[in-house]
Amino acid sequence: MRNRDYIRRLTVYALLTSLSMIFSYIESAVALPLPVPGIKLGLANIVSLFLLYNGGLAGALAVSAARCALTSFLFGTGLWQLAFSLSGAVLSLVGMYLIMKTGRFSIFLISMAGGILHNAGQLLVAFFTIGGAAIGYYAPVLLLSGAVCGLITAACARAVFKVYKGGRIE
Repeated sequence: MRNRDYIRRLTVYALLTSLSMIFSYIESAVALPLPVPGIKLGLANIVSLFLLYNGGLAGALAVSAARCALTSFLFGTGLWQLAFSLSGAVLSLVGMYLIMKTGRFSIFLISMAGGILHNAGQLLVAFFTIGGAAIGYYAPVLLLSGAVCGLITAACARAVFKVYKGGRIE
């Protein structure tokens, strides 16, 4: 019976990885009409929030890492994109998990923090690889956009939660 549970969980995580990859692909194919480059809604964060609330941090990290690796090499620029997306994803997930565990904040604030932390992780990688003060000028724009996009993502995730009705995936 234990082997069956493992296969079920692995299958669910594979499907959620595929779904988050589809969200990432849609985002890369449809650019937001903004004058500032690099801002994305973070639709894959819907899957991350779902996993944090229903499967825990380990599952969310595993699915995000798989998505980052696969999309970086299939649709992106390889190692550079992997470094940026993985740093943002890990910092975002750990931060959202810690905030969620306090039980004091709504999914909206948690997702906003996730968007801000994701962009902060990417800014840190940019600072250490590219360097320069120009990154500092771009930081407020990215951090604000992370908060706004986090709100939008939270609204989408909340709609998914209403349909899912709190069942467990593990």
